[in-house]
Amino acid sequence: MHPCLQVQEVVRNVCSYLDKKSCLAFGLTCQAVIDPALDEIWENLNSWDFLLSLPEDVRKISRKSCKNCGERVPGTECTRYLELSDGKNGFTNTDLQQYLAHYAPRIRVLKPEVRCGMVMPSTSSFQALALATENEPGALSPSLREFKWMPPSMLKKCFPEWETAARSSALMTLFLGSRVSTLHAELSNGYGDALYLASVYAAMKRLGPLQLAGLSLELNPSEAALLDGFFGVGGSASTGIHLRVLRLGCLSIRHLFSVASLPQVEDLSVEELDSGSFQDTAFAAARASLPPTPFPNLRRLMLGAANFEQVAVITRSPRFMLLPGAGAL
Repeated sequence: MHPCLQVQEVVRNVCSYLDKKSCLAFGLTCQAVIDPALDEIWENLNSWDFLLSLPEDVRKISRKSCKNCGERVPGTECTRYLELSDGKNGFTNTDLQQYLAHYAPRIRVLKPEVRCGMVMPSTSSFQALALATENEPGALSPSLREFKWMPPSMLKKCFPEWETAARSSALMTLFLGSRVSTLHAELSNGYGDALYLASVYAAMKRLGPLQLAGLSLELNPSEAALLDGFFGVGGSASTGIHLRVLRLGCLSIRHLFSVASLPQVEDLSVEELDSGSFQDTAFAAARASLPPTPFPNLRRLMLGAANFEQVAVITRSPRFMLLPGAGAL
């Protein structure tokens, strides 16, 4: 073996230029390079394929049609569902031993996408993993730094029933350990989203000084009360939550004042300000709570509103900038 390959920094640098398949082939050449190769393979994941590392005798793959393909070509079975093997009631510690010891600690980024042909854990397999790990947050990826939490609206493309999608989405906490610093979350109208939002908020509070890189909430004005836990009403926003990018479908002026107290917000997008909230009896009290320097770090703003009067308060921010194409403005 060449002396350079005995230097871990050199091996890691070589691995960083390889795709996962080539990296695995390289890692299998000798024992000296297997650990850096595995680190590179497992560091950044964008699918659930990694769960295929579970022993073959405890899990099986069954093919079913996803919503999109099923509607276009009835009978198409593209999605590969990871399920418990026939006769298995759950996973044991022995079943998970290799994954938890050799693979799980290497995962740093997990941002699974929904696409045709994907591997998708069934709700029963998620539940079995939860029972085997005693539902410990982050047990399946203890060193994770960045996570994309799949919402029910996304899982609905895989699971026909909202109830099933909602249960699977809530079990994503198995990947949210104490080291997570960036969380991507999204909410759209539909059954199960209230549970999802509550789960995301609870995780944010548990994680403490979380940097939320992307939060996208699509809400009707009638559902705006769901945001009270995140942003408060007529007061400062929740402490310990460090939002940097915030995407909102509809936002009341009361919540906007609370969002203004978030010191880390750099990028804010609101498709529609709820004009009815300007007539709210709590409007004056909410405005009085506005910090002296709202949005201290705001660099980009996209805002839809009925008129400039509604958003004049935002111009008090020294970072105020209105981008082209900002809704009705």
